[in-house]
Amino acid sequence: QDDPCTTPYGYKGKCIQLPSCLILLEKINPTNATTTRFAQDSLCGWEGIVPLVCCELIFKESPNSSTTEDVITAFNDFDTKSLPDWSLCGLHSIDETADEKILGGEEAQIAEFPWVVALEYTSGSGVQVDCGGSLINQRFILTAAHCVVDTL
Repeated sequence: QDDPCTTPYGYKGKCIQLPSCLILLEKINPTNATTTRFAQDSLCGWEGIVPLVCCELIFKESPNSSTTEDVITAFNDFDTKSLPDWSLCGLHSIDETADEKILGGEEAQIAEFPWVVALEYTSGSGVQVDCGGSLINQRFILTAAHCVVDTL
């Protein structure tokens, strides 16, 4: 128990009792052929009749055990070069006064993206498209709040 291991996804882990590895328990519930195979691939030993599984280093362990050191170690090993430059977050690189907000884009063909919708609004000046959204099932469209706030 507590030996280093590698998860089926190739992540660093620790060999612990299955009931203590909540992240793995979440991944294998509900049980089906795929999740059963994943659990078998995670097996790294036995402690009596209790299976030991390779649990990811950043794992949710039952509340009676301490994982702080493992989380700090994993966080310190994290490569921050892959994160965006924080000084650029929230800034627009497009001229706000320009009419064209899409630069270098290509016009989509009809039905090329069947889940994308245009929201038409009727006003005194006629019908116009002011917002878009994504079809998330047969009845609902996901859109930005500002597209519907005046109609609520």
